[in-house]
Amino acid sequence: MSVTAHLVTGVEGFDLDAEITCAPGETVALLGPNGAGKSTALRAIAGLQPLTGGSIRIGDDVVDEPGRRIFVPPENRRVGVVFQDYLLFPHMTVRQNVAFGPRSTGSDENLVTHWLEALSITDLADRRPAQLSGGQAQRVALARALATDPHLLLMDEPLAALDAATRMEVRGRLRHHLAEYEHGTVIVTHDPLDALVLADRIIVMEDGRVTQEGPTAEVASRPRTDYLAALLGVTLIRGSAREGVVTCSDGGELVVSDTHVAGDVVVLVRPQAISLHREPPEGSARNVWQTSVTSVDIHGDQVRVGLTGPAHPPLVAAVTPAAVAELGIAPGSAVWASLKATDISVHPA
Repeated sequence: MSVTAHLVTGVEGFDLDAEITCAPGETVALLGPNGAGKSTALRAIAGLQPLTGGSIRIGDDVVDEPGRRIFVPPENRRVGVVFQDYLLFPHMTVRQNVAFGPRSTGSDENLVTHWLEALSITDLADRRPAQLSGGQAQRVALARALATDPHLLLMDEPLAALDAATRMEVRGRLRHHLAEYEHGTVIVTHDPLDALVLADRIIVMEDGRVTQEGPTAEVASRPRTDYLAALLGVTLIRGSAREGVVTCSDGGELVVSDTHVAGDVVVLVRPQAISLHREPPEGSARNVWQTSVTSVDIHGDQVRVGLTGPAHPPLVAAVTPAAVAELGIAPGSAVWASLKATDISVHPA
């Protein structure tokens, strides 16, 4: 089944106004920072947060439309939900947890055996939740949701409760299962890797609004908001392009390789594409500036160096710790920076 929703609701002063769609067989990720409204959107679709405006249609059925006084309670929506903490019944075995939904709704209990086998948890059937690992509990929660034969699957941060090593393993397995699910799946996450691996399409939410959406590869390669660009590790710059030169809104200019794009643009610069030097560099780079270091932050095995200067917009370069020591990089120090025009990605705004 598909879902088409215009979600208008509010929770303790927070206003949500977002349009969300999910086609049959499609996995859609709602990606955004904490407090963006992702979980509120999921709760509204599930029927746990009534709308104050808009509507929700699952398949051919309208399940919530305040304007026509339509509200279908959660238990009658044929929606499966996997919560962040899984919420397995601690006093029940794995089989009893998975069978709870079908018995409550009168669904075919053969689905219990089917999903125990499909998710490779048959050997866990007699265990209780306290005896399960995080990955096992996640699979049991998924089986419990699917055993009700839902027309839509909702997952709220399904990997957040797992440690890093387990998350990597379970992420791949979950992608496999979702690819075989015939109905739509909506996943809430703040982790870009979860969204990139699991979703066919990403909807970015910020402050209760949709700020970008599209196929996963497109959203990942062309972030349109500062939040998403920072999340994906690139610098986003807005400006106006003319004949291969972008006049940046935050000051300075960039020479780009695309001489045909004109008007308002969004420019993406990878920190790894910026080289730092003690002296004016030689070579083919079209963008060369003397600049000042504003910040030095360690990110894994790289150091992110903030740069500012009158001839260029604020930038971030990624260098090695050895380069920091060799160049004497510290807040307030002066360095030369170079950036090839071919390493700058330009898109119409």
